[in-house]
Amino acid sequence: MKKFISSLVFIRFLINKYVLNNLYFKNNTIGNQYHTQMKKILLFIALSHFLVINAQLPVIPINIDKFTVIDTINYLITYEVDIVNDPQNPKKQTKDVVLLEIGNRSSKSYSKLLYQADSTNSVLVKKGARVAPLFQELVPPVVVYKNYPKGKNTFIYRTFMSGPIMEYVENIPVFQWKVLADKKTLLGYSCQKATTTFRGRTFEAWFTPQIPVKEGPYKFAGLPGLILQISDLQNHYSYTCIGIQKKNNMPIVLWKWDTQKTTREKLNLMIKRMYQQPADFAVMIGSKLRYPGKSEAEVKKISYPYNPIELE
Repeated sequence: MKKFISSLVFIRFLINKYVLNNLYFKNNTIGNQYHTQMKKILLFIALSHFLVINAQLPVIPINIDKFTVIDTINYLITYEVDIVNDPQNPKKQTKDVVLLEIGNRSSKSYSKLLYQADSTNSVLVKKGARVAPLFQELVPPVVVYKNYPKGKNTFIYRTFMSGPIMEYVENIPVFQWKVLADKKTLLGYSCQKATTTFRGRTFEAWFTPQIPVKEGPYKFAGLPGLILQISDLQNHYSYTCIGIQKKNNMPIVLWKWDTQKTTREKLNLMIKRMYQQPADFAVMIGSKLRYPGKSEAEVKKISYPYNPIELE
């Protein structure tokens, strides 16, 4: 077992070393041949051992160089996010940072951590690399675009490994907010409390009328002021604003990814099966789930905790 783990560590070392130094071989013919062969070999090693190394549901960073400008940012809001991926182990939380870009016609909510991984990947691809650093954080791999004039949300979900990028469009949810008398101060802004129920969870939010935009992280919206804090009653999903910036002339972009169109209901079912039957999902996308010390039959029985923000 120790030898197995050591070999995986060494493979990861080779991959990382290669990615950082892959340009050194581009200035001569022999170097070009070596460069090409090493890319093929290391890519094969990375893909064949990837699920063994992680034993989770990792997302592969993708290129974000191609995009369409859809609006201009008025406000850039940063949220610190705490997520409980396993309801049976609520003390173990995943940390994320979510960025909310707010314009006049649209908004965009996405993980800053995954965006940084994508940015790194895009730079490496430009330099000719074929093996990018792996993204192993268990943050929701989603992007939510709100189109105000059309009253529509575009929801993007990136399945694990080299699986498809899924997309659905829905009406912007109409939240039935109950505004309460409770007040507190966040980041120097006077905030008021509100509650709502959304797709199986009850949420408490704190919004500030001092920033008169009816926006919030993820799909949350509809209050008479920016949502600075929101969490469900179980604290499985908690967003806390840690930064507010006014921006001028910075674009909100729609990344041009090859997505597969679906519905919310079908995607939720697909994600649930992906977590409950990851071995079958890996086969479906042309990969294979491996786990140290377990037979193929045992690997097929492996499942991961599934605790989505939308329970219904």
